[in-house]
Amino acid sequence: MYDDRLEIGNPGGLHFGLTPEALRAPHLSLPWNPLMAGVFYRAGIIETWGSGTLRMIEACQAARHPTPRWEGDPGGIRLVLPGPHVTPQVTPEVTPEVAPEIRGLLSHCREPRGRKELQVLLGLTDPDHFRLAYLLPALGAGLIEMTIPDKPNSRLQQYRATPAGLHAGPRRVLSDPPVTPEVTPEVTPEVTPEVTPEVTPEVTPEVTPEVTPEVATEVTPEVRGLLSHCREPRGRKELQVLLGLTDPDHFRLAYLNPALQAGLLEMTIPDKPNSRLQRYRATAAGLLAAGVGR
Repeated sequence: MYDDRLEIGNPGGLHFGLTPEALRAPHLSLPWNPLMAGVFYRAGIIETWGSGTLRMIEACQAARHPTPRWEGDPGGIRLVLPGPHVTPQVTPEVTPEVAPEIRGLLSHCREPRGRKELQVLLGLTDPDHFRLAYLLPALGAGLIEMTIPDKPNSRLQQYRATPAGLHAGPRRVLSDPPVTPEVTPEVTPEVTPEVTPEVTPEVTPEVTPEVTPEVATEVTPEVRGLLSHCREPRGRKELQVLLGLTDPDHFRLAYLNPALQAGLLEMTIPDKPNSRLQRYRATAAGLLAAGVGR
């Protein structure tokens, strides 16, 4: 034990080509004694093969402690647990060093959400990548917090942004301040003397070309692909098959809900949204946005 760290030594070293650096990432588990390891697994002492070091890292970062490290020497392998002395340096550097991955995670954490829901919203399928690149860095930096901190592995665990996380997340885009003073003096003098000759020719050509490109550019590739199959009413399962999707939650969050909310898609039984006979078809705006029937 030292003033700034705790070291735990284990004689014998690593085996089967495993290195200390590999312990910090997902790795294969090759126990010396498979029979003994199997007993521990069936007894519930081991949750997942090869996850022990990753769970140590996760527990330290969830408690806002420095990340542990492993070092090899001729006498064996050594675990180093640094002391919690980095707190004063983290605070001033959080805002400028927020990674794009964490900023994307924070955008979905204004309200508590579970791990699987966050993965779907971010379009991620690998739970280890999500935990190591998104969840743990955000927890370690104090940008998100657990709703059940005393039970980090609870199946009911959810995550929400802290005040620091809300501040570091995506900012709301404000309107450009110079627009207001410039529009007022130009519109007033021109409209009054020339109302009759200029209103009719200017309204028609300006409205049509500006509305159409804005709708088209805001339709995501996912929604556009969905609309291409909705010229006639189709059920949810049929649409998933046509789009090659197997996850109903991902289909609903990334395809169906955005199209419904944008008015590009409509239900055939709107008063019973959960009916087993429910089908979906593109609206006139949806057909236009998808480029169908032009």
